Amino acid sequence: MQIENWKNNTKTFIYENDQVITYSQLYEDLRNLQEKLRAKFPTRHAFLVEAENTYSLYLKNLALLELGHIVFPSPTYQFQDEAFRQFVHDETGIRFVLWPKNFTVDQLSGDIIEVSSEVLKEYRVPKTGLFIVRTSGSSGRKFKLVLHDYQKFLKKYQTIGAHFRKTFAFSPAESIAGMETVLEALSHQAELIVAGDRLSPAQVLELLSRYQVDYFQTTPTFLNLLATSGQVAGKDLSALKKIAYGSEPAQLPVLKSLKKSLPQIEFMHTYGMSEIGIQKTFTNQEDPSVFRLDMAVNPARLVDGMVQVQSLTPLICYLNEPEMPMDGNWFKTFDVANVESEYWRVVGRTGDLINLAGRKFFPSEVESLILEMDEVQDATVIKETNDFIGNILIAKIVISEDLTEQEFLKKFKEFCEKRVPFYMHPHKTIISKEANISTRFKKIRKS
Repeated sequence: MQIENWKNNTKTFIYENDQVITYSQLYEDLRNLQEKLRAKFPTRHAFLVEAENTYSLYLKNLALLELGHIVFPSPTYQFQDEAFRQFVHDETGIRFVLWPKNFTVDQLSGDIIEVSSEVLKEYRVPKTGLFIVRTSGSSGRKFKLVLHDYQKFLKKYQTIGAHFRKTFAFSPAESIAGMETVLEALSHQAELIVAGDRLSPAQVLELLSRYQVDYFQTTPTFLNLLATSGQVAGKDLSALKKIAYGSEPAQLPVLKSLKKSLPQIEFMHTYGMSEIGIQKTFTNQEDPSVFRLDMAVNPARLVDGMVQVQSLTPLICYLNEPEMPMDGNWFKTFDVANVESEYWRVVGRTGDLINLAGRKFFPSEVESLILEMDEVQDATVIKETNDFIGNILIAKIVISEDLTEQEFLKKFKEFCEKRVPFYMHPHKTIISKEANISTRFKKIRKS
């Protein structure tokens, strides 16, 4: 990071609770914090840091990474969970320095066992800062702890250049998207709006309008919440030029709805995951639910329908999994994509595939059809194992408030008979008042 360039730079880095923090202030705060850390932790340590989108966290992460430490940001609900901390220790064999959000360096325990040189030799890491992110576990699988090289991300931002002036720290601070938002903003000295984590659609729209944000990165699930909130049209979002989304299949009905409210928007269907970071893509503006990867930056291919990528920011390794899903130097994502002209449509993960009496399809394909109903605000389709037909299909649906459950179910049956192939008809429909989403605003695909 070109930190010396910030020394006399009065440009705004962060707006946080109406407080303005400049790059020159960041420079001074960073140097002061690094001086204290060098004195107390002169050798490499691993830090488990209580994480939320705040200036304080970004300062800690940057100071630790620039000094060559290992950083594992974790949200409060996990950081304070003794069982989770024990899980991390058991899975990695690493003893972490615990850094609660309100602790100064002086309050940190200095007698923590260091990360051994044998660990570093095993992972063959260079002498650079490292950070850990966990996979989402939204499909019910065990968390995987992913180790990354901080410097590789900085080099990537130099390669792809800047594509926003002012953005909003929406993604959870501990996620790969959250880490990348901050590091990319720092790399290009962009402005960042910070207002905490896990905000509602109304709060997000208010911030986008008040600060005239030009770039907003989120998830398809949250875009659906925005589209069905009925509040987009009432906000001044004239400065907003790009909306980016990824991490799960995007639904065309939702994107079309947003385009009507925000005709000036350029959609950016990103592609990425905890293991490889966010990849550079091109999006079809006529059908923004499909994309193609920039092969000059991150080569990609389909092997038996599954996406494989050569990323600029590949993981070093899993800390709790001996093998990485590699095919030579290609990372196997386990995402399945269909080819539509020159574009790809990701339809799901291999583990999400539904097999009903020999008919195979993905939950997103059913969800996309259900979302065509005007009465549906959100839909999540999951499968359950059945001894007779392989799987049964369960649809969890959020409906308009002006409909009774009985009225909707009647309309839903008629709709399925007309629009949904018979083998995709849900065997069970659960009406819900809230979307079935995780703390990372992704669909939870487990019963």
